[in-house]
Amino acid sequence: PSFFALLIDRLKPGGKLFLQTDRRPYWDYIVSIASQLMDWKEMPDGWGEEPLIRSRREMISKDQKLPVFRGVATRRADLSLEQ
Repeated sequence: PSFFALLIDRLKPGGKLFLQTDRRPYWDYIVSIASQLMDWKEMPDGWGEEPLIRSRREMISKDQKLPVFRGVATRRADLSLEQ
C-alpha cells in the first residue's frame, strides 16, 4: 500500500500505471491493493494499443510460455493521499 501511495502522489488525476507480472501470488496481491486505491482494469487479452513498448520481462515470459497477468491502474480524482 505504501508503494501505491507514492505512485498516487506522483500521478496526475487520470494518470495511468501499467502493471504486469508472470507470478500469480504477486498478481493477486497487486490486484487486492490497486483495486481499492485506484480505478483498476485487468487486461487478460493483452495491452491493446498502450503502452507501445513491451517490457523485456513480458517478452521473456511469453517465450517461456508463462502466463502474463496485466492491468491498468488509473489515479482516481476523488481519492486523496490521506484517504
